[in-house]
Amino acid sequence: MPTVELSSQKLDYQITFSKKRKTIGISVDRTNGLSVSVPEGTPLNEINHILLKRQDWIVQKIQGFSEILPPPPSKEFVSGERLPYIGRSYRLQVEKKEIDSVQFQFSRGKFIVSRPVSDKHDRERIREKAIGWYKKRAFEKIRSRIEFYAPKVGEWPTEIRVKDFKARWGTCQVDGSIDFNWRIVMAPMSIIDYVVVHELCHLIAKNHSKVYWSKLSAILVDHERRREWLRINGTQLTI
Repeated sequence: MPTVELSSQKLDYQITFSKKRKTIGISVDRTNGLSVSVPEGTPLNEINHILLKRQDWIVQKIQGFSEILPPPPSKEFVSGERLPYIGRSYRLQVEKKEIDSVQFQFSRGKFIVSRPVSDKHDRERIREKAIGWYKKRAFEKIRSRIEFYAPKVGEWPTEIRVKDFKARWGTCQVDGSIDFNWRIVMAPMSIIDYVVVHELCHLIAKNHSKVYWSKLSAILVDHERRREWLRINGTQLTI
């Protein structure tokens, strides 16, 4: 693996050669690090020269990854654990009952898992029930925030859906529908609002143009602070 020195630090990077490429493409990923896609036959010294020209951007991206909090361990779904919801964490209580299947609910300020007396503790089955609960609450909360913000944006989505995304919080489709990550319901209300408004503004401008940012800034003047919170803390929104 080739190495380049940028801002007094040596960085390994991956090279992908392609007959179809005409220019050099650079990407910095939290998992894969620095990667370069180049036209086939591009000499190493030319690649390093391009990387040196972009070193400020590359180093800034890498340093930004160090600020991101690591994801927490997966929940065991045992009494005493705490689960996130609307910016707070609530205690989990697991109890056995004379019932036929696992039940998951939020009551009196805590999460309650009820499971059949005869069943063994099945962490994955409880997680499935929990995710179902979160998805339902996410849809309800997002719908209510869309009803509040859509008139301010001046556009309404044709449909809203809650999905299980790995690396995005929402996406606006070409047909005017919007998909949201169910995990966003674990975030504080201000962050849920940011994701909702972010996607609603894409109904006006599909890309991140000046028109887009102007509309977003007019509705959420502190959208940069909210986006930064999500960048750093988003990995914590999981069970």
